[in-house]
Amino acid sequence: MLVALQGDQHITAWVAQKGPVFHCPNCKTQVILRKGALVAHNFAHKPPVTCSWASGETQAHLKAKLLLHDAFVAQGLSCSVEAEVLSGDGDRRADVLVWRPPGQLRIALEVQHTPLNFEQIDRRTRAYMSAGVPVVWLGLIKPEVLAGAEPLAGGLKITRYSVRPWEKWAHAYGMGELWFIDPVGGQFWRGVLHKHMIEVPSSSWYSSGGEEQSAGGYTRSSKRWRNLHVEGPYPPSAIGLKTFTRNTFSSRDFTVPGGRAAGFMVRAPKP
Repeated sequence: MLVALQGDQHITAWVAQKGPVFHCPNCKTQVILRKGALVAHNFAHKPPVTCSWASGETQAHLKAKLLLHDAFVAQGLSCSVEAEVLSGDGDRRADVLVWRPPGQLRIALEVQHTPLNFEQIDRRTRAYMSAGVPVVWLGLIKPEVLAGAEPLAGGLKITRYSVRPWEKWAHAYGMGELWFIDPVGGQFWRGVLHKHMIEVPSSSWYSSGGEEQSAGGYTRSSKRWRNLHVEGPYPPSAIGLKTFTRNTFSSRDFTVPGGRAAGFMVRAPKP
């Protein structure tokens, strides 16, 4: 976690100093402030850990949230990490909440680092929409995945990419694009999913009646794999926020709700 309670006040890990007692804002148990040169400053629960706010947290996820926070603060926006958003469709805790004061539209940034099915990401997005807070969904991308990619003009091609359900959903939600963050390199990539075609080789044989039979000899779209084209890399200073109104979209596997949505865009460089 990046935020804890010191008394009745919220404090971030990069501001906090060791010495005082800190508590988890969710379960109210005592947490430990961890600071070091090799780790993102954070608060950790003491074992045994039963709090849902401590579930699945990784250094990559912590670094991604810090990168997003610092990027938009540098652009003059107000940011809060691990911010609660109250909604009639289920309260949410945004990885990063961004707004421009006073009282303008808030935008939630979610760095998805654990598996989600179609129903889960749909429900979370609807909760944000119900609160009037459009959400941006981002993925984490590993340096080794980028290192093994094929160079393209302006980016890279990752073949046989094992696309996860939430990425398919977010790709449709983002109107045909899905952004990724590399917390190690401190950069962003704009991704587009393409079909991965599999060649089914032709074969022939003879039936018991002596008739020649054949099969294959065609290509088909893979259900498991996609080809991921990523454009970039972009530094944090080049990334901006946009909002748009989208219509409801339905496929054979999932539905994306209509309403106000949000996404990233590449900012024009300053003259």
